Amino acid sequence: MKKILGIMVLCFILNSCGDGYSGSDYDKGYDDGYDGETPRKNSSAYLDGYEDGEFDGDCDYYKQNNMWDKYKDLKCG
Repeated sequence: MKKILGIMVLCFILNSCGDGYSGSDYDKGYDDGYDGETPRKNSSAYLDGYEDGEFDGDCDYYKQNNMWDKYKDLKCG
């Protein structure tokens, strides 16, 4: 029983190491696009996510800053 518990603790420790994010390429692209970072990959899923994140980030920025003309021009919401 102690061995199993020790193995489980070791697995938990090993899984918690790393960058802390293991989402899909789309999710990583979305986050990068939303945050306005430079694209890091060329996969289609990543670039689709990047484009969607960039759009949502722009819409949120315009909405938060009461830039309604730009918000409407971009067709947000």
